[in-house]
Amino acid sequence: MAARIVVLALAANCLCGCSALILASGENERYLVPQGATYSDLIKTLGEPLKIEELSQPIPVTKFRIDPAVKLQVTGKWSVGENGQSKYEVPTNQATEKAYYRYIGTVQGEHDVGEAVSVNLMTFGLAELFLAPAAMSERSSDQPHLFTVWFDQDRLAIAYKRERVRFVESSADE
Repeated sequence: MAARIVVLALAANCLCGCSALILASGENERYLVPQGATYSDLIKTLGEPLKIEELSQPIPVTKFRIDPAVKLQVTGKWSVGENGQSKYEVPTNQATEKAYYRYIGTVQGEHDVGEAVSVNLMTFGLAELFLAPAAMSERSSDQPHLFTVWFDQDRLAIAYKRERVRFVESSADE
């Protein structure tokens, strides 16, 4: 009985590779907006901003971390403390302006690959029948994304969020 379970688990592992490999394609969103990226760095990776807004009041970075509805990913870094424990260091800067960027391409989400593998393992590979076509349609063409990036007073990126959106192109004839 135990041998059958092991064989079934190994077979499920073999069946869950296609969608994970497909979802691993594209730019990782953390590389598009790295910690401490300057305004000019983001022009190189994301292009010119669509719009830049000066914030009426500075927003502390800790506000971004505690508000899950906003779905922000704060750029921070891991370090090793004095006692050998790893800890996450959140920047203490305050956001003073935000910019909107339109990025067209395939962007790999933070958990796309892991979610595909875990769903496949939970369903013993049967989910691959649905995940592989869905992954192919998502990654087959470049998709428009809207990045909202918050900058501190030194114009360093301290937080961002990404949304997949549908942009409507306006023509001069309208």
